[in-house]
Amino acid sequence: MKKHLYLLSALLFIATYAKAQIVYDYPDSQKPIREFTINYRQNITNDPVFKSVNYPGYVKSASKTKLTGKEKIENKPWFVGKYSISGGAFFPINNTQIQVGNSAGTIGTVIDFEDDLNLSKNTQTFLIGGDIHLGRRSKMELVYYRFHRNSSATLDKEIHFGDSIYPVNASVKGFFNSDIYRFAYGYAFISNPKVEAGLSFGLHIIDTEVGLQGIGVNRGFDASKDFGLTAPLPDFGIWGGYAISKRWAISGEFDYFSLKIGNVKGRILGGNFFVKYKAIDRLIINAGYTGFNFKVDAEKNNKVGFLKWGYNGPSISVNYLLGTLGKGPM
Repeated sequence: MKKHLYLLSALLFIATYAKAQIVYDYPDSQKPIREFTINYRQNITNDPVFKSVNYPGYVKSASKTKLTGKEKIENKPWFVGKYSISGGAFFPINNTQIQVGNSAGTIGTVIDFEDDLNLSKNTQTFLIGGDIHLGRRSKMELVYYRFHRNSSATLDKEIHFGDSIYPVNASVKGFFNSDIYRFAYGYAFISNPKVEAGLSFGLHIIDTEVGLQGIGVNRGFDASKDFGLTAPLPDFGIWGGYAISKRWAISGEFDYFSLKIGNVKGRILGGNFFVKYKAIDRLIINAGYTGFNFKVDAEKNNKVGFLKWGYNGPSISVNYLLGTLGKGPM
Protein backbone atom coordinates (compact mmCIF):
# COMPACT_ATOMS: atom_id res chain seq x y z
CA MET A 1 0.00 0.00 0.00
CA LYS A 2 2.79 2.39 0.90
CA LYS A 3 4.53 1.59 -2.38
CA HIS A 4 1.41 2.52 -4.29
CA LEU A 5 1.11 5.78 -2.35
CA TYR A 6 4.76 6.64 -3.00
CA LEU A 7 4.33 5.86 -6.69
CA LEU A 8 1.16 7.97 -6.92
CA SER A 9 2.84 10.84 -5.11
CA ALA A 10 5.80 10.66 -7.47
CA LEU A 11 3.52 10.72 -10.52
CA LEU A 12 1.57 13.72 -9.15
CA PHE A 13 4.81 15.58 -8.45
CA ILE A 14 6.12 14.89 -11.97
CA ALA A 15 2.83 15.99 -13.54
CA THR A 16 2.67 19.15 -11.45
CA TYR A 17 6.28 20.03 -12.23
CA ALA A 18 5.77 19.44 -15.93
CA LYS A 19 2.66 21.68 -15.91
CA ALA A 20 4.58 24.40 -14.11
CA GLN A 21 7.29 24.22 -16.76
CA ILE A 22 4.75 24.62 -19.56
CA VAL A 23 3.06 27.64 -18.00
CA TYR A 24 5.89 29.50 -16.36
CA ASP A 25 8.88 28.72 -18.49
CA TYR A 26 8.97 32.24 -20.02
CA PRO A 27 9.48 33.12 -22.78
CA ASP A 28 9.65 29.77 -24.70
CA SER A 29 6.47 28.24 -23.29
CA GLN A 30 4.58 31.54 -23.73
CA LYS A 31 5.75 32.22 -27.25
CA PRO A 32 3.28 29.87 -29.02
CA ILE A 33 0.42 31.19 -26.86
CA ARG A 34 1.38 34.81 -27.54
CA GLU A 35 1.75 34.21 -31.25
CA PHE A 36 -1.64 32.50 -31.35
CA THR A 37 -3.26 35.39 -29.44
CA ILE A 38 -1.73 38.05 -31.72
CA ASN A 39 -2.69 36.21 -34.89
CA TYR A 40 -6.20 35.64 -33.58
CA ARG A 41 -6.65 39.34 -32.70
CA GLN A 42 -5.32 40.45 -36.08
CA ASN A 43 -7.63 38.12 -37.93
CA ILE A 44 -10.77 39.02 -35.98
CA THR A 45 -10.15 42.80 -35.95
CA ASN A 46 -9.70 42.78 -39.72
CA ASP A 47 -13.05 41.10 -40.13
CA PRO A 48 -15.62 43.59 -41.61
CA VAL A 49 -18.30 42.34 -39.25
CA PHE A 50 -16.09 43.04 -36.23
CA LYS A 51 -15.30 46.54 -37.50
CA SER A 52 -18.96 47.42 -37.81
CA VAL A 53 -19.76 46.53 -34.18
CA ASN A 54 -18.72 48.38 -31.01
CA TYR A 55 -17.72 45.71 -28.50
CA PRO A 56 -17.87 46.77 -24.83
CA GLY A 57 -14.46 47.02 -23.26
CA TYR A 58 -12.60 46.91 -26.55
CA VAL A 59 -10.94 50.09 -27.85
CA LYS A 60 -10.19 50.11 -31.53
CA SER A 61 -7.04 51.90 -32.57
CA ALA A 62 -7.57 54.48 -35.30
CA SER A 63 -5.51 57.26 -36.84
CA LYS A 64 -6.64 60.84 -36.12
CA THR A 65 -8.90 62.17 -38.83
CA LYS A 66 -7.82 65.60 -40.11
CA LEU A 67 -10.67 68.13 -40.16
CA THR A 68 -11.55 69.73 -43.46
CA GLY A 69 -11.75 73.52 -43.82
CA LYS A 70 -15.54 73.30 -43.69
CA GLU A 71 -15.51 71.20 -40.51
CA LYS A 72 -13.13 73.67 -38.81
CA ILE A 73 -15.68 76.47 -39.27
CA GLU A 74 -18.65 74.27 -38.32
CA ASN A 75 -16.94 73.50 -34.99
CA LYS A 76 -17.22 77.19 -33.98
CA PRO A 77 -20.12 79.17 -32.39
CA TRP A 78 -23.10 80.11 -34.56
CA PHE A 79 -22.06 83.77 -34.86
CA VAL A 80 -18.95 82.77 -36.85
CA GLY A 81 -18.97 82.39 -40.62
CA LYS A 82 -16.28 81.81 -43.20
CA TYR A 83 -16.93 85.38 -44.37
CA SER A 84 -18.77 88.22 -42.68
CA ILE A 85 -19.79 91.73 -43.73
CA SER A 86 -21.10 94.33 -41.28
CA GLY A 87 -22.55 97.81 -41.21
CA GLY A 88 -24.29 100.04 -38.74
CA ALA A 89 -24.72 103.33 -36.93
CA PHE A 90 -22.50 104.73 -34.19
CA PHE A 91 -23.50 107.47 -31.73
CA PRO A 92 -20.30 108.62 -30.00
CA ILE A 93 -19.63 111.34 -27.46
CA ASN A 94 -16.50 113.19 -28.64
CA ASN A 95 -13.75 114.95 -26.78
CA THR A 96 -11.23 116.63 -29.10
CA GLN A 97 -8.17 118.71 -28.26
CA ILE A 98 -5.49 119.96 -30.63
CA GLN A 99 -2.39 122.12 -30.45
CA VAL A 100 -0.33 123.25 -33.46
CA GLY A 101 2.90 125.25 -33.07
CA ASN A 102 4.40 127.66 -35.61
CA SER A 103 7.38 127.31 -37.93
CA ALA A 104 9.69 128.96 -35.40
CA GLY A 105 8.99 126.20 -32.88
CA THR A 106 6.69 128.20 -30.62
CA ILE A 107 4.02 126.14 -28.88
CA GLY A 108 0.48 126.84 -30.03
CA THR A 109 -2.74 127.19 -28.04
CA VAL A 110 -4.49 124.08 -26.80
CA ILE A 111 -7.88 124.19 -28.55
CA ASP A 112 -10.83 122.24 -27.22
CA PHE A 113 -13.00 121.85 -30.30
CA GLU A 114 -16.16 121.14 -28.35
CA ASP A 115 -15.77 123.99 -25.82
CA ASP A 116 -13.89 126.63 -27.84
CA LEU A 117 -15.36 126.07 -31.32
CA ASN A 118 -18.81 124.71 -30.44
CA LEU A 119 -18.38 121.36 -32.16
CA SER A 120 -21.11 119.05 -30.96
CA LYS A 121 -20.03 116.40 -28.47
CA ASN A 122 -22.82 114.09 -29.62
CA THR A 123 -22.57 112.95 -33.21
CA GLN A 124 -23.84 110.21 -35.47
CA THR A 125 -21.76 108.32 -37.98
CA PHE A 126 -21.56 104.97 -39.72
CA LEU A 127 -19.23 102.02 -39.67
CA ILE A 128 -18.63 99.25 -42.17
CA GLY A 129 -16.38 96.22 -42.02
CA GLY A 130 -15.80 92.59 -42.74
CA ASP A 131 -13.76 89.59 -41.72
CA ILE A 132 -12.60 86.24 -43.02
CA HIS A 133 -11.75 83.10 -41.06
CA LEU A 134 -8.67 81.44 -42.53
CA GLY A 135 -9.05 78.20 -40.61
CA ARG A 136 -9.85 76.92 -37.17
CA ARG A 137 -7.89 79.60 -35.32
CA SER A 138 -6.90 82.48 -37.63
CA LYS A 139 -9.00 85.39 -38.85
CA MET A 140 -8.47 88.78 -40.50
CA GLU A 141 -10.65 91.86 -40.00
CA LEU A 142 -11.09 95.28 -41.61
CA VAL A 143 -13.24 98.13 -40.17
CA TYR A 144 -13.81 101.71 -41.35
CA TYR A 145 -15.12 104.66 -39.31
CA ARG A 146 -15.83 108.17 -40.62
CA PHE A 147 -15.95 111.32 -38.45
CA HIS A 148 -16.47 114.67 -40.21
CA ARG A 149 -17.58 117.64 -38.11
CA ASN A 150 -17.64 121.42 -38.48
CA SER A 151 -19.01 124.44 -36.63
CA SER A 152 -18.67 128.21 -36.22
CA ALA A 153 -17.98 130.28 -33.13
CA THR A 154 -16.91 133.64 -31.78
CA LEU A 155 -13.67 133.23 -29.87
CA ASP A 156 -13.54 134.19 -26.22
CA LYS A 157 -9.77 133.76 -26.07
CA GLU A 158 -6.79 134.41 -28.34
CA ILE A 159 -5.74 131.33 -30.28
CA HIS A 160 -2.32 130.63 -31.80
CA PHE A 161 -2.80 128.00 -34.50
CA GLY A 162 0.23 127.30 -36.67
CA ASP A 163 1.64 130.58 -37.96
CA SER A 164 -1.67 132.41 -37.46
CA ILE A 165 -3.09 134.27 -34.49
CA TYR A 166 -6.85 134.48 -34.05
CA PRO A 167 -7.81 137.34 -31.67
CA VAL A 168 -10.55 137.46 -29.08
CA ASN A 169 -14.04 138.02 -30.55
CA ALA A 170 -12.95 136.78 -33.98
CA SER A 171 -15.58 134.81 -35.87
CA VAL A 172 -14.20 131.51 -37.07
CA LYS A 173 -15.26 128.23 -38.58
CA GLY A 174 -13.64 125.08 -37.35
CA PHE A 175 -13.59 121.59 -38.80
CA PHE A 176 -12.36 118.21 -37.69
CA ASN A 177 -12.35 115.42 -40.28
CA SER A 178 -11.04 111.98 -39.49
CA ASP A 179 -11.16 108.66 -41.32
CA ILE A 180 -10.08 105.58 -39.39
CA TYR A 181 -9.15 102.28 -40.99
CA ARG A 182 -8.47 99.33 -38.76
CA PHE A 183 -6.85 96.13 -39.98
CA ALA A 184 -6.31 93.27 -37.53
CA TYR A 185 -5.18 89.66 -37.42
CA GLY A 186 -6.61 87.46 -34.68
CA TYR A 187 -5.51 84.07 -33.41
CA ALA A 188 -7.92 82.02 -31.30
CA PHE A 189 -6.33 80.09 -28.45
CA ILE A 190 -9.80 78.82 -27.52
CA SER A 191 -12.01 77.56 -30.33
CA ASN A 192 -14.98 75.29 -29.69
CA PRO A 193 -18.74 75.27 -30.38
CA LYS A 194 -19.46 77.70 -27.51
CA VAL A 195 -16.39 79.93 -27.19
CA GLU A 196 -13.93 81.62 -29.50
CA ALA A 197 -11.26 83.79 -27.86
CA GLY A 198 -7.69 84.83 -28.48
CA LEU A 199 -5.16 87.60 -29.11
CA SER A 200 -4.96 90.11 -31.93
CA PHE A 201 -2.43 92.37 -33.59
CA GLY A 202 -3.77 95.31 -35.57
CA LEU A 203 -3.04 98.60 -37.22
CA HIS A 204 -5.13 101.78 -36.96
CA ILE A 205 -4.52 104.17 -39.84
CA ILE A 206 -5.82 107.56 -38.72
CA ASP A 207 -6.17 110.13 -41.49
CA THR A 208 -7.01 113.43 -39.80
CA GLU A 209 -7.34 117.02 -40.95
CA VAL A 210 -8.26 119.89 -38.63
CA GLY A 211 -8.45 123.59 -39.31
CA LEU A 212 -9.68 127.10 -38.56
CA GLN A 213 -11.14 129.51 -41.07
CA GLY A 214 -11.64 133.15 -40.24
CA ILE A 215 -14.91 134.82 -41.17
CA GLY A 216 -14.10 138.34 -42.42
CA VAL A 217 -10.54 138.74 -43.70
CA ASN A 218 -10.45 142.44 -42.75
CA ARG A 219 -9.90 141.53 -39.12
CA GLY A 220 -6.14 141.38 -39.54
CA PHE A 221 -5.58 137.65 -39.27
CA ASP A 222 -4.99 134.87 -41.78
CA ALA A 223 -8.27 133.65 -43.26
CA SER A 224 -7.65 129.91 -43.26
CA LYS A 225 -5.20 127.45 -41.73
CA ASP A 226 -5.30 123.69 -41.42
CA PHE A 227 -3.12 120.90 -40.16
CA GLY A 228 -3.32 117.30 -41.35
CA LEU A 229 -1.61 114.08 -40.41
CA THR A 230 -1.81 110.40 -41.25
CA ALA A 231 -0.69 108.21 -38.39
CA PRO A 232 -0.34 104.42 -38.64
CA LEU A 233 -0.68 103.22 -35.05
CA PRO A 234 -0.30 99.51 -34.21
CA ASP A 235 -2.12 97.87 -31.33
CA PHE A 236 -2.32 94.56 -29.49
CA GLY A 237 -5.49 93.20 -27.97
CA ILE A 238 -7.56 90.39 -26.56
CA TRP A 239 -10.95 89.38 -27.98
CA GLY A 240 -13.60 86.75 -27.51
CA GLY A 241 -17.18 85.64 -27.99
CA TYR A 242 -19.47 83.33 -26.05
CA ALA A 243 -22.66 81.66 -27.31
CA ILE A 244 -25.18 81.80 -24.46
CA SER A 245 -27.76 79.90 -26.49
CA LYS A 246 -28.53 79.15 -30.11
CA ARG A 247 -29.75 82.74 -30.63
CA TRP A 248 -28.01 84.90 -28.01
CA ALA A 249 -24.30 85.60 -27.61
CA ILE A 250 -21.89 88.21 -26.25
CA SER A 251 -18.55 89.42 -27.59
CA GLY A 252 -15.88 91.89 -26.59
CA GLU A 253 -12.44 93.26 -27.35
CA PHE A 254 -9.76 95.38 -25.66
CA ASP A 255 -6.81 97.03 -27.47
CA TYR A 256 -3.82 99.03 -26.30
CA PHE A 257 -0.48 100.15 -27.66
CA SER A 258 2.02 102.99 -27.41
CA LEU A 259 4.73 103.59 -29.97
CA LYS A 260 6.95 106.23 -31.57
CA ILE A 261 7.70 106.00 -35.30
CA GLY A 262 9.89 108.77 -36.71
CA ASN A 263 8.21 112.11 -36.01
CA VAL A 264 4.96 110.50 -34.87
CA LYS A 265 4.34 109.30 -31.34
CA GLY A 266 1.01 107.73 -30.52
CA ARG A 267 -0.97 105.87 -27.91
CA ILE A 268 -4.18 103.89 -28.39
CA LEU A 269 -6.69 102.63 -25.85
CA GLY A 270 -9.88 101.06 -27.15
CA GLY A 271 -12.50 98.43 -26.53
CA ASN A 272 -16.02 97.29 -27.27
CA PHE A 273 -18.75 95.03 -25.93
CA PHE A 274 -21.71 93.65 -27.88
CA VAL A 275 -24.83 91.60 -27.32
CA LYS A 276 -25.64 89.52 -30.38
CA TYR A 277 -29.00 88.15 -31.52
CA LYS A 278 -29.55 85.80 -34.46
CA ALA A 279 -32.64 87.22 -36.16
CA ILE A 280 -32.61 84.65 -38.96
CA ASP A 281 -30.00 82.31 -40.37
CA ARG A 282 -26.91 84.30 -41.41
CA LEU A 283 -28.29 87.64 -40.14
CA ILE A 284 -27.12 88.87 -36.71
CA ILE A 285 -28.13 92.06 -34.90
CA ASN A 286 -25.50 93.64 -32.60
CA ALA A 287 -26.12 96.23 -29.90
CA GLY A 288 -23.25 97.45 -27.79
CA TYR A 289 -20.81 100.10 -26.66
CA THR A 290 -17.55 101.15 -28.32
CA GLY A 291 -14.76 103.31 -26.93
CA PHE A 292 -11.63 104.56 -28.65
CA ASN A 293 -9.13 107.08 -27.31
CA PHE A 294 -5.84 108.09 -28.82
CA LYS A 295 -3.15 110.70 -28.44
CA VAL A 296 -0.78 111.66 -31.24
CA ASP A 297 2.25 113.96 -31.18
CA ALA A 298 3.58 114.73 -34.66
CA GLU A 299 5.90 117.12 -36.47
CA LYS A 300 5.09 118.27 -40.00
CA ASN A 301 6.76 121.07 -41.98
CA ASN A 302 8.69 122.06 -38.83
CA LYS A 303 5.41 122.52 -36.96
CA VAL A 304 4.81 120.48 -33.84
CA GLY A 305 1.27 119.18 -33.53
CA PHE A 306 -0.61 117.54 -30.72
CA LEU A 307 -3.94 115.76 -31.10
CA LYS A 308 -5.94 114.09 -28.36
CA TRP A 309 -9.25 112.58 -29.31
CA GLY A 310 -11.72 110.20 -27.75
CA TYR A 311 -15.05 108.89 -28.97
CA ASN A 312 -17.18 106.65 -26.80
CA GLY A 313 -20.79 105.63 -27.22
CA PRO A 314 -23.44 103.09 -28.21
CA SER A 315 -23.76 101.47 -31.61
CA ILE A 316 -26.14 99.17 -33.43
CA SER A 317 -25.14 97.10 -36.43
CA VAL A 318 -25.90 93.97 -38.41
CA ASN A 319 -23.67 91.14 -39.55
CA TYR A 320 -24.38 88.98 -42.55
CA LEU A 321 -22.52 85.68 -42.68
CA LEU A 322 -21.38 84.08 -45.93
CA GLY A 323 -19.99 80.66 -46.70
CA THR A 324 -19.75 77.91 -44.09
CA LEU A 325 -21.38 78.67 -40.73
CA GLY A 326 -20.48 77.70 -37.18
CA LYS A 327 -22.96 75.24 -35.67
CA GLY A 328 -22.28 75.63 -31.95
CA PRO A 329 -23.52 75.20 -29.33
CA MET A 330 -24.55 71.73 -30.40
